Amino acid sequence: MLARGDYVRLKMAPATRMGTIENIKIERGKLRYQFRQDRRFREALPGVTFETWVPESVLEPSEPPCDDYVRALNKLIQRSGSGVANWVARVTKSA
Repeated sequence: MLARGDYVRLKMAPATRMGTIENIKIERGKLRYQFRQDRRFREALPGVTFETWVPESVLEPSEPPCDDYVRALNKLIQRSGSGVANWVARVTKSA
């Protein structure tokens, strides 16, 4: 079981969707976690913070990435928009 404050990543986009568990609730008898993306990651839409409620099955514990990794990924996102972030997620998942 995950706890509030744990650093995690979404399994469907492990290279770009990393962040923390902000809250936990029970919905229809199942645990759901409020995921908030690490604010160091740039979004394709400026000023947007990715935050959502998800089941535990889509999360996995992770270590926070180093600042160099975040900077490199943000440069790719800035150059090409969200398409690059999606590409990185697919490539990382298949590796």
